[in-house]
Amino acid sequence: MYQVIRFFCLFIFILLMETTVVPSISGSLRIDFFLAAIIGFVLYVPFSYGIFFVFVASFLLQAHSGILTGILPFVYILVYLGIWLVKDFVYLENSRSQFIIACLFNILIIASTGLMMNRWFMEEGIRQVILNTATTGLCAPPLIFCINYLWPANEK
Repeated sequence: MYQVIRFFCLFIFILLMETTVVPSISGSLRIDFFLAAIIGFVLYVPFSYGIFFVFVASFLLQAHSGILTGILPFVYILVYLGIWLVKDFVYLENSRSQFIIACLFNILIIASTGLMMNRWFMEEGIRQVILNTATTGLCAPPLIFCINYLWPANEK
């Protein structure tokens, strides 16, 4: 029961950061906090809890994104499964690998959503894509640490 409350609070934090705080600071900057949370769920939360949270949270995030219905949940579930498959081959416990994985999957998310919507991601400008990717990568390790802290070691 406590995990549900903790992760609900985490989701509210992610939702507020992605939809209100970061856009009010800079309208063109998009930091994907949810991608960092997905990496944390793959590392520290059992598969059944993680995929359920990603499924439910991505639909709720979909409502606030303005993107076509179904694209975000599909992409984020694929990202969850992709990172879950990669975790056995890449050591994701250190911040450098978390930064790299977050950057790579952020570029994949930008490219895949752009292709699904018939909108090329270069319309935003290569500088903006690099800035969004770098800030997502820098925000990933602290958020992953928080997920590790929220999920007790005796329940892993």
